Amino acid sequence: MGQPKQTGGTPKKRPRFSLDDETIEQLNWMHEEDVKKVKHRIYPSDTLKKIINEAYTVRRAFRN
Repeated sequence: MGQPKQTGGTPKKRPRFSLDDETIEQLNWMHEEDVKKVKHRIYPSDTLKKIINEAYTVRRAFRN
C-alpha cells in the first residue's frame, strides 16, 4: 500500500484490523441502517466511529 497523500497538517492514521465474518456482517448491517437514516453519504468508518464514541461515552460514565 502507498503512503497517505500529505496535503499539510497531520496525516490520518490508518490502523488495520482483522475481523471475523460474523463481525463484518454485523458492521455491514449497522452501516446499512445508518445509511437509511441520513441524507448524505456515509462510510463504514463513520459507523465504526459512532460505535466507538458511544461505547466510550458509556464506559466513561460508569467507570470506577
